[in-house]
Amino acid sequence: DGNIMLLNPLDSELYRDAIVLQVQANDLAVAQYRRYSYASVIIIVLDSNDNAPYFPLLQYLFYIPSDLNDVIPISAIDIDTGVNSELTYSLSGDICYFYTDILNGGVSPNG
Repeated sequence: DGNIMLLNPLDSELYRDAIVLQVQANDLAVAQYRRYSYASVIIIVLDSNDNAPYFPLLQYLFYIPSDLNDVIPISAIDIDTGVNSELTYSLSGDICYFYTDILNGGVSPNG
């Protein structure tokens, strides 16, 4: 039996394309009578949610007029893929004056 083993864990962000290996099996006959067979092994590395989301800036400072009705754009980035890269947002602190779009991250005045 032939086993393929990893020497180190694979990171899906480094292996976005499939990994293709060629495997050869041969019998133990004398060299001149030896027979071979080949097969391809295709490995697709799935994302394991190994990256935390991050904000490009550690702090955001906005001066806003008292009659602001626009959205203040704030968004985070997650370099994982698929559902592991989807984000939701929430506010904490003095939130009675603001609300956030849980899917897009924008902050708006409350009222």
